[in-house]
Amino acid sequence: MDSKTIKEIIESYTLEDASEEVRMTFDKWLTEDDCRQEKDAVLNDMWENMPLIQTSGQEDPLSIIEEAEKIQNIESHRKSRRKTVLLWIASSVAACMTIVSLIGWNNSAGSDTTYLITSVDSKGEFVLPDGSVVWLNKGSRLRYVDDLKGDEREVTLEGEGYFDVVKDAGRPFIVQAGDMSIKVLGTRFTVSAYQGSPIEAYLEEGSILAMAPEHSPLILAPDQAVIYDPEDDRFEAYAENASDHTAWIDGKLEFVNKPLNDIIECLKHWYRVDISCNDIKMASEIRLSMTIRQESIDEICRALTTIADVSYIIDSRGNVKITFDR
Repeated sequence: MDSKTIKEIIESYTLEDASEEVRMTFDKWLTEDDCRQEKDAVLNDMWENMPLIQTSGQEDPLSIIEEAEKIQNIESHRKSRRKTVLLWIASSVAACMTIVSLIGWNNSAGSDTTYLITSVDSKGEFVLPDGSVVWLNKGSRLRYVDDLKGDEREVTLEGEGYFDVVKDAGRPFIVQAGDMSIKVLGTRFTVSAYQGSPIEAYLEEGSILAMAPEHSPLILAPDQAVIYDPEDDRFEAYAENASDHTAWIDGKLEFVNKPLNDIIECLKHWYRVDISCNDIKMASEIRLSMTIRQESIDEICRALTTIADVSYIIDSRGNVKITFDR
């Protein structure tokens, strides 16, 4: 797909009164690996040609969006019922960091919906309208409506996010992650809700109330975690060092006495490859401690062969097959 076609798709989307399904499809297309460099180049060009806005990459993305929306209302998009801003920010810290924010207007519901999206190659820090801060890991998205002005500050998460929530006793903060809900007043915690994986939350400070369908709510204390796996109807709390699940913010992965099968799941998202294993039971019985920074997936697999009786193959697409040698 060439740059001209990509630009036409983006511009067409900004002018249409898109349904929720179309918006979600567009978001997914925009952050896919396919033609990623071309998409980034088009978004960068659109950003650089948007008048009056300057950014160092360190400013609050929400304040930039507000300014961009004011400009767009003056431009020819004024006649559109749907207001959308596509925002590309090149971070001075992470050279290829791409953050896309979408603001949509739903006439029937009379509400603004904000989407915060990180590409598969980036993570991003966002300040929410209530002052809470959220870090989104690679390939994640967060959605909320009406600038969190209601009786409940509700957000919907896909992927992984670290939340530092501003306390407001009269307005609880709710994270909807798949079928699991997490309710807090003010606290710090991590939520992992990748498609096809169990939903988990790790509490660093304060307390949270976790809820899942047909299960009694669970209240977590610091350094506890909760897991919800709809496939086997598992919903339970357990002791866990929450700081082990925030290392990705600093560009690394840390595992302390973790089962190999859990490590494999994290590596899938970190390296954006498929990793299969011929013996999940055996992988669940092997526990490892390691810190991963800039190592390649090949280096990680080679290290595994020195500490476990395994071999591996990496195919032409970069996908990994790990085999236990019996």
